[in-house]
Amino acid sequence: GNNCGGHGSVHIHEASDPHTWNDNYLCWTFNTPQFYWSSAGAIPNKVCVQWLETVDPHTWRDNYLCSDNDWGLQWSGAGTINGMKCTQILEAADPSTWDDNYLCVPNNSPLTFKWSSAGNNCGGDRSVQILETADPNTWDDNYL
Repeated sequence: GNNCGGHGSVHIHEASDPHTWNDNYLCWTFNTPQFYWSSAGAIPNKVCVQWLETVDPHTWRDNYLCSDNDWGLQWSGAGTINGMKCTQILEAADPSTWDDNYLCVPNNSPLTFKWSSAGNNCGGDRSVQILETADPNTWDDNYL
């Protein structure tokens, strides 16, 4: 059976070979993805995706979510992206059309995001605060 200890695994099985190929697994470990927020431009030596709501006048042109790895993240300011898993980024208190913004990952990505616009309800140390101090519309309590 799978003895990978809760890490990633894939079953390696050759059905036409009767010599115990039914209990082989390739295991791997991976670090918890680390994300960083910047409201002052992309972070050097990181892979970043820009968060841009063009209707919002409060300096959103320099806001980026960054990571140590390229997870294939894409931002959409106009609805979900076909063929991707998307998380809605909604700040209901902001009148600048934040109801159609999404952070998306490839369908086969191991990442699943959760969004909270009312405090850190996303999982403790595995969350990042999304803070734009120049925006007065309650962008001081949002977490991914």
